[in-house]
Amino acid sequence: MNKALLKLIKFIKDGNIEINKRVYLIDSLGIKSREYNQIKKECLDTIKERLYFIEYLERPVEDEYEVFVNFEELSYLFQEMPLKIKEKFDIIIYIIKKNLDVGILSPNNFYFNKEVFMKHRYKSAPLEEIMAFINTYPFDKSEEELHLSTKEKAIYDELKEVSSASFKYIDSITFGHFLINKYFLSKMPNITAKDAKLTLQGFKKCGLSESVVNELATYLSSLISKVKEKKVTIAKSSSNIKPMLSNKELKMLNRELSYYYDFDHNKVIRAISLDEEMHIINIMQKLGFKREVMIDILNKFKKISNIDPFVLYVRLYDKYKNTRGSEGVLKELEGYFQNMFICDEEEYAINKMCFIDTFNKLLSLTDDDYEYEFNYAKSLKR
Repeated sequence: MNKALLKLIKFIKDGNIEINKRVYLIDSLGIKSREYNQIKKECLDTIKERLYFIEYLERPVEDEYEVFVNFEELSYLFQEMPLKIKEKFDIIIYIIKKNLDVGILSPNNFYFNKEVFMKHRYKSAPLEEIMAFINTYPFDKSEEELHLSTKEKAIYDELKEVSSASFKYIDSITFGHFLINKYFLSKMPNITAKDAKLTLQGFKKCGLSESVVNELATYLSSLISKVKEKKVTIAKSSSNIKPMLSNKELKMLNRELSYYYDFDHNKVIRAISLDEEMHIINIMQKLGFKREVMIDILNKFKKISNIDPFVLYVRLYDKYKNTRGSEGVLKELEGYFQNMFICDEEEYAINKMCFIDTFNKLLSLTDDDYEYEFNYAKSLKR
């Protein structure tokens, strides 16, 4: 763990000691008013949240099960603590990279936003059972590995819906990570002034305060001139080993596929998200579907698709980058995309309209054989 993180953790622990003293003082006064009780509750909630944050910082990436999204609260912490600009930058980049490793840009991942999670009206089980299920079953394992009962399967399916809604809730933060990854992490140490501008827009999209973003701008300027950081590389691994399936597994996969596609009438049941598309492809691959059958089914889903073009651009960027004959269109598209983050409101609307028109042009150039999706889906555990 780097020095900046250790320093932050020490500040948080010291701060919690001071908050505890405040709680003790409130108790010692013996005042039972609503106002004092509210102050005490806020103090205890703050301690709990910050202890949870320490656990997150200390947990290694390989054991991580969630993405961090509370950058607004992180900005407040920075205001309270005498950290250097470089230390703040290192902490933020550590969290961004950890989120990327966990899979914030991945089309197939679980994430639960607290507000979305608590507001959802669960049909499969009471909230207490839902929370117990989450604490019991790791979501990095496939359904076959979990050996779920009928009720647990219902909970699992409902949690996938909540997870999908949670990812929509953090679309802005997802865009922020895309910008930081594309224009900073993948380009270091050779970043330009334009890269720095787009990286700063990424920090803003994540929810960092204006004062923190201004500090980061100063640090990025120094990086551009010094160019001392080592180049960051991101390695991706995939497994092409196809396991033999038991009769039980075959029935389970076929039943799960039937939630999305009606094979009796050869038609789709509903529109699907990008996460679900990857999951469906993964299931069909496990079941040994022929390529032409998979393409036919995916084309039917595409006809009723309502996936936002910006989401498609961010999360399938590698696919479009490798589309034959698309270099000119993709360059034009990227120009509009970049301008949307560095222009005023009036120009934003124009750039957004141009982006969508150009994106549709890109899609028309794509003779979609789903090669990218097929290759990506092979690496999924589910």
